[in-house]
Amino acid sequence: MIGLILGFVSCGKDGSIGPIGPLGDKGDAGVPGIDGIDGKDGKTILNGTSTPTATVGDIGDFYISTDSYLIFGPKTTSGWGSGKSILGSKGDTGAKGDKGNKGDKGDTGATGVTGATGATGAKGDKGDKGDKGEADYVILNGTTDPINTIGNAGDFYYNTTTKTLFFKAINWTSIAKLSNTIQFSKEIVIPAATPPNDLYVLVDFDLPFEVFKKSMAIVYFNTMNDYWMPLPGHVFDDEIKILFNEANNPNQTRLNIVRSTGTLERRGELRIVVTEAEVFRTISSKVDFGDYNDVKRYFQLGN
Repeated sequence: MIGLILGFVSCGKDGSIGPIGPLGDKGDAGVPGIDGIDGKDGKTILNGTSTPTATVGDIGDFYISTDSYLIFGPKTTSGWGSGKSILGSKGDTGAKGDKGNKGDKGDTGATGVTGATGATGAKGDKGDKGDKGEADYVILNGTTDPINTIGNAGDFYYNTTTKTLFFKAINWTSIAKLSNTIQFSKEIVIPAATPPNDLYVLVDFDLPFEVFKKSMAIVYFNTMNDYWMPLPGHVFDDEIKILFNEANNPNQTRLNIVRSTGTLERRGELRIVVTEAEVFRTISSKVDFGDYNDVKRYFQLGN
């Protein structure tokens, strides 16, 4: 019986699909999920042409200096710290390339067209003959001794380092070292004064006035053997004043001797001792410049 039923089941035809059943009721809404933990703030890479200051950027930021190629950071509460180079180490020198082949010689360019000859200008009037001028001399200077290719005959040259004065005839010759003391001597005659007018005696010395402007010059007058009196002052009862001026020749200095009183002619030797101002201040406590013999002894001046 069972076998018969199975036989009918296995041999029966499929039935048709039944109708769709009704929809079920809507389910209840689910419970909202728990909020996730906030993520960390992102960090920034700043840049500029200089080193970052403490007010730039936030903690954790980085900073690149586009001038020095240094990277700073991460920034901490202590600041940016010292930067580190983002450049790689210098590479080895590459091998020398092969010498290139010599290029072909270029063609000669065409000759340009010759321009037209300009018209001949009118002949100018003959100028008047100029007066014969005096030779111009200059005072050159530098930090080293002069070489013979500079300057002209008659020029002076002052070495500002060694304070040495040179004169050029054909070649340069040293004539005075102003870091020491030099002296000039000259025999003069001071005529009797003619009051109420002052008497002026002009004495020129072959040394540029520029030297005197940077130096101390002491004048002594000797009317008796080895008896030197400093000027300005009195020669016996005669009042004598002095004044240094630039002479007409720029390579000379003029000494004006002014005599206000005195009826006798005074003959004697005039000596001018020139000492650089710095040297004068340094040794003035050691040397009595009012006493020529003391000055002569100290600087070992000749006669």
